[in-house]
Formats: sequence, structure tokens, C-alpha cells
Amino acid sequence: MPVTLGALLGQRALGLTALTDADPDREISWVHASELADPTPYLDGGELLLSVGMWLEPAAAPQQASAYVRRLVEAGVVGLGFGVGVQHAEVPTALVAAAAATGLPLLQVPEQTAFVAVGRSVWEALAAEQYAEVTRTSSAQQELTRAAVASGTAGLLRRLAERLDGWALLLDAGGAVSQAAPAGAGRRGAWLATELERFRDLSTPVSATLSVEDDQIAVQSLRLGRHTRGFLAVGSPQRLNREQRTVVNTAASLLTLMLAQTSALRVAESQLRTAVVELLVDGEPARASKLAAGLWGGLPADPVRLLLATGTSDSRDDLAELLDRSTGIRGRTRTAPADRVLHAELADRLAVVYPAAGRLRGRVLAAAAGTAGVVAGESTEAGSAELGRALREAEQALAAGIRSGARLTCFADIGASGLLSLLSGPSAGAFAESLLRPLIEHDRSGRGDLVRSLATWLEHNGEWDAAATAVGVHRHTLRHRIRRAAELLGRDLDAAAVRAELWIALRLLDGTAAPVRPTGPTGRTGGPARRLVR
Repeated sequence: MPVTLGALLGQRALGLTALTDADPDREISWVHASELADPTPYLDGGELLLSVGMWLEPAAAPQQASAYVRRLVEAGVVGLGFGVGVQHAEVPTALVAAAAATGLPLLQVPEQTAFVAVGRSVWEALAAEQYAEVTRTSSAQQELTRAAVASGTAGLLRRLAERLDGWALLLDAGGAVSQAAPAGAGRRGAWLATELERFRDLSTPVSATLSVEDDQIAVQSLRLGRHTRGFLAVGSPQRLNREQRTVVNTAASLLTLMLAQTSALRVAESQLRTAVVELLVDGEPARASKLAAGLWGGLPADPVRLLLATGTSDSRDDLAELLDRSTGIRGRTRTAPADRVLHAELADRLAVVYPAAGRLRGRVLAAAAGTAGVVAGESTEAGSAELGRALREAEQALAAGIRSGARLTCFADIGASGLLSLLSGPSAGAFAESLLRPLIEHDRSGRGDLVRSLATWLEHNGEWDAAATAVGVHRHTLRHRIRRAAELLGRDLDAAAVRAELWIALRLLDGTAAPVRPTGPTGRTGGPARRLVR
């Protein structure tokens, strides 16, 4: 049950008293304590706000109380709990009057009740509700799965409709009703077919909510590969809550798998693998493990790595085939955790999850490197609950490999190659030459050595004596050169961002990834490069 004002007031241990009308069914989303005169910037709405009234001055109580309460009401606060015995012996009458006038529930918190006790009570109730919701959702998912196995799509839709206290329809790609629960719900098919006409040619999944007469209707497309094969439509007198939406999503996933039963077994298995990987990426390892347990005995053992490969559809299929052969899992539905490799299509890329260390990692990397037309990026180690982060790392490693032309790139190696390795290419060189063109043209005329002087000055972090020594000129001469460079470039060289941009341009112009080493008049190389920013 949701946490409500009525439930909180009913806890005798807290000793809360309602001083104004309080709707007992108003739900509390959180508890927040603040002594700010305007706490609304830190509120999201739905909170029970706690305060001892340090912000309330007796001389201006009516005006302050009225403005304070108005702000809380506009912010969507569920109620105000006012603690007595600290700043005020009793709740100020001005605050009670303002709350009553605006309909804000005002609760008196006795001196012996700590605010943390109120917060703990709500937090524990919220945690219990979330646990109960997860339990109910898991139970519903199991029921739907059993119904689908026992009675096919008809049984699944019938159980779904009972769960929602409404109706459920399975429509084909053309909008015709394939199954209905209860049977009378099929009459809605003609109207829904017209509504679905605008979704039928979309290349992306469809999830829509419609409101018609007494029904709140939710529609989800059922897709196999890149094509929509049907639609699931459900209706209920009330808008679906989060728990019910999760149940509908489960039904849609099951229906998608059941539609795929007419296709090859590998196609159906691929869809299921994708669902497992998506659950992992979404931070739901428990559900993913439960789904994988019945198929492969479970997930790869933690810690794992994620490899993301791109290429043509054929090349990705070749990699998946090679992975099955090289890891020795073809035809084996149950393997030890250390021997499990999970691969699945995510959009137009192949994601591979495998143990972070051991022989299987070597085989996976060898398969990726040995498949023609494939470019791959590998994440660092991650737990099953961190696959979202691992996916982002693999995407970044893959992008770096595409830029550099590498067949296989590990995320851990990106930083080791340095920032400038990401800026190579004709466009980077053109940027450097364009930015430094005034200095290059100046030096070609034989009127000075501005490019080298600026590079040396930047490498010495603007330290005049050290830079002048490295260039082999007097510091006054170097000052003149740097001022002249600033004039020609039209840039403020005192700005750190400008210095950084010029330093990068000079490095790109030099054409190497090694630090710029200024030379003196004797041709000797200067000391190690120093930090650019102080």
C-alpha cells in the first residue's frame, strides 16, 4: 500500500496531530526537513516537509506564514509537519490560519518525536512498498509465463486481462484481431485498426497511450528484427500504474517470443539473448539471471567484460558463429559460469558478455580480430549490475577504433594513447594551419621566429626567463615576440583556454605526439615539457 498521511497519523508512537483538514489518502513520496524561508527549489512535489519554524519571525508572522504556505502549495507539498518545543512552544496561530485557508495539511510534531523518526517511518514504508511491488511484479511475470506455456497466446491474454481488470487484444501487423480476452473485447478491433494505421510503417518500436470513453488504452508494437509483426493492446478503467506497465511489457516480450516460434530457433534465441543483455544494461541483473538460468544455466561469472562489434549483418553473423565454435558452447544449454559467453544483437551491433579473465576472453578477442569486416571495442571489468557502464565504455572504445582504423580497441588503452591521438587527421591539421597561419606567414618573411618562440613559451608555462634561455634570446626579445604573436593572432594569451588551444594547434602542426622540445642556439634539447596550466 502507498504511504499516506492517514497511515502516518495512525502511528501512535509518533504522536502526530492534524491541525488542519488532512486527506488521509494523500500519498507521501518523501520526507524533507528544512529551515529555509523558501525550500521549494529543493522539492520535487509530493514531500512531507518538516520544520521547527526558525524562519518565522513573530513580528511578521502573518505575512511570512501566508507567503511560506503559498509557496509550499504551489510546489505540490503533501503536508507540513511543524515541530514544537524547539523554536516555538506551540504551532503559531498565523501558520495554522494560513494552512487552513489554502487547504495545506498541517501536522504538529511533538517535542519528544525526532524528525528522523518521522522520516524513518516513511522511508521504511516506502521501501516495503517497493519490495512488495517487485514481488507482485515477479509473481505476475511468472503467472504470465506459465499461462503462455500452458495455453499459448489465448491463455496469456486471458491472464493479462484478469491482472489489469480490463481487456487485452493481440492484433496482427495489418490490425486484424488474432486473439481477444475476454471474447467481447474483439469488437474494439475495427477502431484500433484505424488508429494503428499511422504506426504501421514506422521503423521504430511503438508504445502509445490512448483515452477512449471509459477506457485507458495502451498499445505496444511486437517486432521481430526490423519489422512489426503485430500489436498488443490493453484497456483498463484506470491509467496503468508502473507495476501494471511492467506486466504489460512482460506480456509483450512473451508474445514477441511466441510470434517468433514460427521462425528458425536461432532467431528466437537471438531475441531472448537481446532481452537478457538489455536487462543487464538497464541494471536488472536479477531478472536477467532468472531468465538466463533456464536456458544456459545462468549468466557469465562476475567480473565480466562487454565487447561491442560493428560491421555488416553478415559479418556480425560470422562473428557470432565463430564465437559459438571457439568457445565450445554450441549445442550446450548448460555450462559452468566461468565458461559462459552471452552474445546478442543490440540494434546493428553485436554485444558479447564474457568472464573478464581466463581463456574465454582470449578466444573472444581472437574471434573479433579474426572476423573480416568487424570492428570491435572492449570495456573494462564490470559486475553484472554495471553492464550499462560497460556498454558505454565499449561504445567509446569502438568509436576510437573506427577513428584510428584499429580492428580491436580496449577502453583501458584509450587514455594511454593520449588526447592528441583523438585529434589526428586532415581536419585537425587544417585547423592547426588555419589558426597559426599569421605566425607561419610572419616567420616565412624572415622577420622572426614566432612559432618556435610561442611553442617554447607555452611549454615553459609562460615563465619568461626559462623560455628565453631555451629559445636563446633575451627575455625582453621574447616578450616582444609573444606580444607580436598575440597581435597577429588576435588572441588574449593570458586566457588559459586560448593557451590550451594554441598549444594543441602547435602540437598538431609539429605532426608528432611527443612533447615539443624547445632547442637553444647550440641545438641542445631543452628540459622536459612543463604543465601548460598553472
